[in-house]
Amino acid sequence: MKFPYVLAVPLLLLSLAPAPAAQAKSSFTKPFMGWSSWSVESSTRSGYGKNWLTETNIRNAADALATKLKSAGYTYLNIDAGWNATFDWTFHSDANGIPNPDSGRFPSGIGPLVSYVHGKGLKIGLYGAAGLEKEAYDKAAPIIGTSCTARDIAVQPLTPTNKWGGNWKIDYAEPCAQAYIDSIAARYASWGIDFVKIDGVEAANVPDIKAWSQAIDRTGRQMWLSASAWPVELAAGDGLRPWASGVRIDTDIECYCDTTATWANSVDDRFADLPDWLSKLDPPGYFPDLDAMPINNNTGSGLQDGLNDVERQTVMTFWSMASSPLYVGGDVYFMDDKAISILSNPEVIAVDQASVLPIQVNGQVWKKVVGDSTYAAVYNLGSSPADITVDFADLGISGRPAVRDVVARTDLGAFTGRWTAAAVPAHGSRLIKISAVGSGTGFEAEAGALSGPARVSGCPACSGGRKVGYLGNGGSVTISGVPGGGSRTVRFTYVSGDPRPADISVNGGAPVRVDFASTGSWNSVGVKDVTLTLPNATNSITIGGSAYAPDIDRIDL
Repeated sequence: MKFPYVLAVPLLLLSLAPAPAAQAKSSFTKPFMGWSSWSVESSTRSGYGKNWLTETNIRNAADALATKLKSAGYTYLNIDAGWNATFDWTFHSDANGIPNPDSGRFPSGIGPLVSYVHGKGLKIGLYGAAGLEKEAYDKAAPIIGTSCTARDIAVQPLTPTNKWGGNWKIDYAEPCAQAYIDSIAARYASWGIDFVKIDGVEAANVPDIKAWSQAIDRTGRQMWLSASAWPVELAAGDGLRPWASGVRIDTDIECYCDTTATWANSVDDRFADLPDWLSKLDPPGYFPDLDAMPINNNTGSGLQDGLNDVERQTVMTFWSMASSPLYVGGDVYFMDDKAISILSNPEVIAVDQASVLPIQVNGQVWKKVVGDSTYAAVYNLGSSPADITVDFADLGISGRPAVRDVVARTDLGAFTGRWTAAAVPAHGSRLIKISAVGSGTGFEAEAGALSGPARVSGCPACSGGRKVGYLGNGGSVTISGVPGGGSRTVRFTYVSGDPRPADISVNGGAPVRVDFASTGSWNSVGVKDVTLTLPNATNSITIGGSAYAPDIDRIDL
């Protein structure tokens, strides 16, 4: 969200014992799925806006989420800004500077609401902002478990912080600063909170996210920690990686108008902005957050999405290819059947939950390798229908693979060399799964026998998400069981940030020196076809050499 306001942040009523050192952030292997309130709060449509945020409406949203989407995996119900603000948007906190729920909005408090949401089989999240709430500073709120007040932990001279400058910068060299954040997280844990969004994050706010991450760890309760802004600046990406579960990489999806969003404001920004972030991200554990999905309601009463059904499907496809959290915006109470169908497609959801980053092949085609299959998504960002061709060689695929339409859940047959998505409508997309026909023609390098310093490491761009590196200079990998019977073309899929040679031998024989070109970076893959004589029914291929060799992803015949 991008609404400048002053936020107060929450705490446990008991005194805090000295906290053990935090070891690591809460670990999440898959992006979360659910719903967020901000798209409704930001709308200018009659009946919505900031005053919509009430206990009654949140309970209704929980009922609708549980009924319509929980079975597909959507379980997080995240309350955004305003839960601790009056209807005139005045934020408040308790005597210790802990944000407390507004009694006008949430007369039962947060604890009973959490129990209600958990009783539906759902999880619940709350919103905060980076830095020290000015209201807590002004009243010198005592920090629980310490002899300090909020005034003792502010940088002096007072320095505004976060993207709208709404809070004071915290001095984390002061031990009471971490104690303050610890107490906030402890309050959240006592309520049973499952998700925390910290908004307004800039590079200067990395210490705030670190403090929140450590505080959450100390509670012993797993909570997703979202570093958010509109967007978080790229310069913060590396610093946030050890601490945040996800990072908002783009501007708000909402148009701040009478619909949730429009294509130009601001769905289409994501296609240009995601590529810049790919080298910063590290799923599973540090996911790209593309913001709420405007896939909710295009019919009847209630807030409308502002997108047509073609555009809504493109949102679902792009978010899933990115392994972004899948959370819906809009009034879920009025969700239409088409939205439920788009959001509940198990094959598309599986692409998202694979927790693998995509690679942009060109302006219209993206790929994502999951296990032995490659997913390709095509996007028509133009204003008229277009044919879009996927060249398999660009994806590192040879032979005649099988192609499946993931959205339609229909097998399309086997294709040689390429596949064309015909007449993709404006702002439309297609998502296909490409799999080898038959078996025994492809071999993952990590399944081979390693020698010397060779080792397996993660590789988001690689088949199966792993590769073998530290080859050459005594390191080698031997892949066995390769069928032969004569001269064969062997395709090596590899990663190399610079040109490198490799010595390749068959069945322990004399090696052949092969030169591999740079793939452009150590985050992208390339292919090299090599003709080898494979004399036996089954053979072994060894890759190594005296010089540093490229990292190997897999080989295919």
